[in-house]
Amino acid sequence: MKKILTPILLMFLLQSTTSHAQEMYFRGGFGYATAHGGYVEGSVYAGFLNAVLPYNGSYSGYNLPTNTSETFDYKKASFSSGLQAILGLGLMLNKHIGVELAANLAMTTQQMESDVYLESPDLKTSINTKQHADQPVFITPAVVLQTGGKINAYARGGVVLPIQSGITQDVTYTEERYNEATNSYVTTTWNMIEQYKMRFNVGFSGAMGVKFKATKRLQAWAEAGIMSTTLYFKESVLAAYSENGQSLLNQVHPSQRTTKYERKGTNSGSMNTAPTSQVPFSNLNFCAGISVGI
Repeated sequence: MKKILTPILLMFLLQSTTSHAQEMYFRGGFGYATAHGGYVEGSVYAGFLNAVLPYNGSYSGYNLPTNTSETFDYKKASFSSGLQAILGLGLMLNKHIGVELAANLAMTTQQMESDVYLESPDLKTSINTKQHADQPVFITPAVVLQTGGKINAYARGGVVLPIQSGITQDVTYTEERYNEATNSYVTTTWNMIEQYKMRFNVGFSGAMGVKFKATKRLQAWAEAGIMSTTLYFKESVLAAYSENGQSLLNQVHPSQRTTKYERKGTNSGSMNTAPTSQVPFSNLNFCAGISVGI
């Protein structure tokens, strides 16, 4: 909490102690964020399945008497991709230098989906995994540099503080096992929903844009920016578990529904502790809106 309150208190301190500040302003706008080119595919550990699954893509493996092969198709991913709203409060210390505290609010987020298929002579298994962020919110305190004038070019750089970054994961595991007695496959389907919490981790953000002065206090702005932040799994909780549509959650002891994710440790066969892994939230974003002097 101290990490979050510090930039807020700093801004109000600057407002009260800097008598030569030219202007305090509020800005708001909308934009779209996409996974940037430098961020590659990752994976997620499904604690209850004891398996590592891709975020976004597919994998198929065959182990048949006449054929042993695999195919895969992994894609770029970011849980902060999608439409977003930006709300910011800034203070220009002089004509060219200022500070700003903004919030990036996800309006829609991209759902990651992966498919894993494995086949052998007597067993076919498939895993469908869907993951989405629960409307992530990031706070971005930053320093602003600008040229000034009616057409005002600016650059902004600072840190990223994740306020809300949870993920919900829905896994459907289907098993087709060959039954020699009936000369057919018997299908069983399990469904698991897990809710993930992230470890707090500071990232970096930056943007370059242009402001167009419409009136003395009203400006329109447009910018291109980048947010670089890597989070790590902290904890997951099994929220639902069923077999062929029948709930089995009450058969899982409450102590076994939670998995902790650590950077180092020893796992002696318990599913309650697992290695943490990176979670992609970085993006390249394009935004536009208005700024009002206050």
